[in-house]
This record gives sequence, structure tokens and C-alpha cells, in this order.
Amino acid sequence: MGRASHGGAAADAPSPTASIASYLPGVHAEAIRRGYSFDATKIATIGCAEPIETARGQLDYEWTHLKEKLRVRTPVWLASIQSISQP
Repeated sequence: MGRASHGGAAADAPSPTASIASYLPGVHAEAIRRGYSFDATKIATIGCAEPIETARGQLDYEWTHLKEKLRVRTPVWLASIQSISQP
């Protein structure tokens, strides 16, 4: 049997490990900014990954979901991005 797909864009990328490794430094930076503990030594140093193609509908869904979370958790941050109509 093949690998189960969970709909993740990274899993469908030409190099899933490189895609995730390219994404995690941004997650690390945000975690540090928020005062969280995040062990950056566990992030693979693979280099740059190719951009992951994502459907506009998925981006719109994620953008709406993020704004709803910010409305509840951090309204000030939501206000700072209100002028952005599409990411």
C-alpha cells in the first residue's frame, strides 16, 4: 500500500522534507517572538524548497480561517491586516 495522503500540500511537493524545513524557520521565529520554547536544532538544513502550488480556494479558506481566529484571540492583530484583501 502507498502512503496515505492527508491533503497536506507539503506531502505532495517534489521534496516534502525540504518544503517543511523551509517553512519551519518562520514558525521558529514566531515562536520565539511569542516567548515559546522551540528547539531550532531539530530543523533540517536542506536549503530552499520549490514553492508549493496551492489552489486559490485553499488560500482563501486559510485566510478566512486565520482572520476568524485573530478576531477571537488577537483583535489588534486582525485590525493590522484588515487592509489585505488576499494574501
